[in-house]
Amino acid sequence: MTSTIDVSGGAGGLDVEYDDLAAAAHVLELAALDVADTALNARRILADTGLLASAVLDPGGFARVEAAVLAAVLGPHGLLLTAGRLEGRSLSLHAAVLRYAAADRLDARLDDLRHWAESTALVLSLPMLPFLAVSPAGIATAGWVRGGHLDGFLSAHPGVAEEASGAAPSLLAGILDLSLGPAGLIAALVAPGHLASPGSSLEHAAGLVAMLYPAGSATVAGRGTDTSAPPAPRNVGDLITALGHRDDLSQGQGQGEIDIRRLSRVGADGATTTSWIVDLPGTKDWQVDPRRRDHLNDLATNLTTMAGDHSARVDGLTRALELAGVGRDEPVMLVGHSQGGLVAMRAAEQYAQDGRFTVTHVVTAGSPIARMPVPASVSVLALENRYDVVPQLDGETSPPDANRVTVVFESQSCDVGLNHAISTTYLGGAAAVDRDLTNPSLAAWRASAGAFLSPAGQPVTVDTTVWDIRNGG
Repeated sequence: MTSTIDVSGGAGGLDVEYDDLAAAAHVLELAALDVADTALNARRILADTGLLASAVLDPGGFARVEAAVLAAVLGPHGLLLTAGRLEGRSLSLHAAVLRYAAADRLDARLDDLRHWAESTALVLSLPMLPFLAVSPAGIATAGWVRGGHLDGFLSAHPGVAEEASGAAPSLLAGILDLSLGPAGLIAALVAPGHLASPGSSLEHAAGLVAMLYPAGSATVAGRGTDTSAPPAPRNVGDLITALGHRDDLSQGQGQGEIDIRRLSRVGADGATTTSWIVDLPGTKDWQVDPRRRDHLNDLATNLTTMAGDHSARVDGLTRALELAGVGRDEPVMLVGHSQGGLVAMRAAEQYAQDGRFTVTHVVTAGSPIARMPVPASVSVLALENRYDVVPQLDGETSPPDANRVTVVFESQSCDVGLNHAISTTYLGGAAAVDRDLTNPSLAAWRASAGAFLSPAGQPVTVDTTVWDIRNGG
């Protein structure tokens, strides 16, 4: 059972705290200017002609007034020193924001440097692999892998996948260098920094590998109504339960199926409001062989979505939304597991640009989305199991964006597949989210998702239709 969760981003995230610090600094700066302006106005009192004339009639009173004004303006607790202190506090807050942001960037750059060093060392050792493979250590390692120990190792040390993914761009670039033969090897040895230049990002590396596969073309067919679908969701657990229901049914030749749920509510004024929830299962068949690609939820789509390239599965989702009758201005929530989360993020980004649909919320479970941009109009809730390898395949931790809430929990089944599964892992993570009623980021996300989450007892009509997305060419 998942008992504790680690929440980052959202209303209580670092980005919001940085913005709050910057806003407070701006308020102090304005206050300092106001106090300084008041001090200048107070000094003008001393030059008032009426006050100067009173000096002749009451020299003592004039002196007392002059002393009081000077003390109020120039004294140790006067307006000018107060303005200076306010300005100093403002500058300190601005400097703190800059220091925090610089520390974040430095940490990211150190990660990049470490990944480059790891990949460079591996590339430079590639010519020695034939000799290492026949060594006692190499033979023992091969036996260890064949014995099935790799799965248990990765499930216990999922961070290895994050390190490997972070180093992948430089590794791919180095392999490309070495493929040039002796000249490439000499260049790598003389200037190893060159190894990182062609594959400067994970997105670029994924795009290079994706070129091995045909782009594909989505065809969409309706599969009717699902009368066994869960009722209207009340919380995050219900959202993941419905996603698991669709994931369980999308198997074999129907592995490309998704469902689109229409939620209809009748308000106190008698008007009906409509919102939509889309459930997107993940990869079922990797289809590694590029000569045969019957389905679109495969390795090729994983690569293209991570690379930020055009995805035929996003095209299929768009067509399914059109056929289901989703209105341009009706709120849509996309819920995806693994690759389904990648597709949901790319679709939300595309719709925010072209205005075809209004995706306001995305929920992901076990998806490597840390490198993906989140449009300002979209609120993301990302669930990640610390022992799940898949969310770490992007080689980066989720940024603390104001509209991206990342929940990390721990669920260890000592198996890579089970650590990634909805039923054994992410249902428990969702339940832990629902139990936490105090975290400000989660509270703000729930409040924003009112069009999709219905309190118990609120009448909501749910119509669930199923759509099969597969490769048509």
